[in-house]
Amino acid sequence: MRPRVLKPARITEIDFLRGFLILFMVVDHFFYDFTSWGGIFTSFFNFPIDAPICQFADWYWDWPVRIHGRFVVLALFFLISGISSYFSRNNLKRGLLIFGVGILVDIGFLIFSKITGEDMYVFFGAISCFGLSILLYWLLRFIFTKLQPKRLGDFKWIILGLGLMIIPIGVMFGVWTLRGPNYAYDLKNGNWFFVIIGAKQDASAADWLPLFPYLGLMFIGAFLGEIIYHDRVSLFTSHTFSQFHYKQNNNQVECTYMYRQHQIKYLIEVPPKEKAKIDFAKKEINQLVATHRLEKYSSRYIRQHYRPKALNYGLISPLLGLREGISFLGHYSIFVYLLHQIALILIIGIILLGLGFKLNLPL
Repeated sequence: MRPRVLKPARITEIDFLRGFLILFMVVDHFFYDFTSWGGIFTSFFNFPIDAPICQFADWYWDWPVRIHGRFVVLALFFLISGISSYFSRNNLKRGLLIFGVGILVDIGFLIFSKITGEDMYVFFGAISCFGLSILLYWLLRFIFTKLQPKRLGDFKWIILGLGLMIIPIGVMFGVWTLRGPNYAYDLKNGNWFFVIIGAKQDASAADWLPLFPYLGLMFIGAFLGEIIYHDRVSLFTSHTFSQFHYKQNNNQVECTYMYRQHQIKYLIEVPPKEKAKIDFAKKEINQLVATHRLEKYSSRYIRQHYRPKALNYGLISPLLGLREGISFLGHYSIFVYLLHQIALILIIGIILLGLGFKLNLPL
């Protein structure tokens, strides 16, 4: 068995919360697909517009709890995204990638609207706002690091102040009201900047998240990340370790221990200059436990070596499986966001075809 090089463990509670919010988004978009205005299945199938699910979707879409709850979900998502930005070691690369994907999404929706005739185009949607917010956070941190390298600890107070200023401006723009500003914009008239910051709203856009107030929410999230997760480790651990044993073999030490009632083996490569190899291995294990990386390795070890037992463990503890499933969605939230509508349309479309409904593509 070769020594394992472990990446920093993910923050499980952050993944869970983000996955929980992503589930709300999927449910929201599921009913959107059945609404009579812009309804995908009533447009592309001979599916009755007055079907019970369409009537419920219409009621749900105008439900005040959904309307205001959407802003709560978005606010929490950007707060959590700000915490994740504090964790990230390369926000420039991450921001450029996400912002580039956002531009592609905007172009894709524009093409889709032109083909279908539906007014569903997007300009500066959620992904674009998220990506640009990350880039602005990176830029501010980069400038502050260059100007005040010895006072980097004060940067969190700067982004907190900026966040607290940006949010009220967004509220003043009317972003968090039911309809937003009462005027639309025309991109040909050069109002790009005002739409991006939120001063003007495209009343017919399918998705629109301006920098004000969402950039402020992300800044506050980054501040909370530095305060709550200063050491970049999870606040919780789900299991304990016990019965540690160390066996030395040349420059390697094999550590065995118990985790989730399973015996786990972990091999540590000790530098040749270290004479007390067992002591070195103990310090290494203690550090892995403290940063929750040993928990990550142990869970993977169980899946690889105790598959039947791990399966039974999941069946006996369905809540654990549910938690890990939601955390999985949170871990890959960007892919879920990009692919969930395609998956929903395909699955429901197949079901409708199986029930006898016919595909009716507009020409």
